[in-house]
Amino acid sequence: MLKLLSNIIEKKRDLHFRGRRLSFFVQTKREKNRIKSFYNKEPGTLNWISTFNKRDVFYDIGANIGIYTIPAASILENEGKVYAFEPHLFSFKKLIENISLNKFSDTIEACCIPLTNETTLDHFNYTTLESGSTGSQLGHTNTYNNEKFSPVFRELKLGISIDLLIEQFSFQIPDHIKIDVDGNEAAIITGMRKLLSGQFERQPTSIQIEVNPAEQKLTFELMGQYGYEEASRHYTATGQRRIDEGEDPSKYPYNVIFKRLK
Repeated sequence: MLKLLSNIIEKKRDLHFRGRRLSFFVQTKREKNRIKSFYNKEPGTLNWISTFNKRDVFYDIGANIGIYTIPAASILENEGKVYAFEPHLFSFKKLIENISLNKFSDTIEACCIPLTNETTLDHFNYTTLESGSTGSQLGHTNTYNNEKFSPVFRELKLGISIDLLIEQFSFQIPDHIKIDVDGNEAAIITGMRKLLSGQFERQPTSIQIEVNPAEQKLTFELMGQYGYEEASRHYTATGQRRIDEGEDPSKYPYNVIFKRLK
């Protein structure tokens, strides 16, 4: 028993965010890399999250192991709500462990479901079964830059739209949304057309979307159609470094924070 407890303690890593201590269980190489790069991978995302108000509702779509879910919950301080969507079963397991570790079970609703533009039963294609990984997709086997991958496993999952979750299942209306799903962003945006076009009681204040090269034009067209414009953008630390070294910026995904047109 003492040996088991020792192993658990060794796997726990603490981070600090806006004066708050956050803890994560770390086991796989990908999980370790996420913790190691917490402060410099996407500082723009952390700065955005730090602007949330305590009573806000946040949808973290593509939550992975909770690297942004947990900081958002810490800002809300049990007064707001986070819905964390992560369909990768093994990442989801670590996500709920991290939620429990930080005692955020009352603040965070963990949802192991893929979001899309309609209700559908389709295969969720795993690029790898390792927790903390990226790139797995619902209904297709394309990477974010339209290259094919061979799934290591396929799981039947029920995909659903945000509009339906709000309309029929009483999910709270989000004030902020993060969408980072490695290439399925446009389908998710289309699946919240009622929300974005004002058919519910209010609309999100800000939406951060990872814009991939293959969906760049479509993403901006959709957001403009629903009355949102780019407020700011930021690359990941790796992407920005390679651009600074002279590589073509159009090759790399970047995050855009959209806000409603005045």
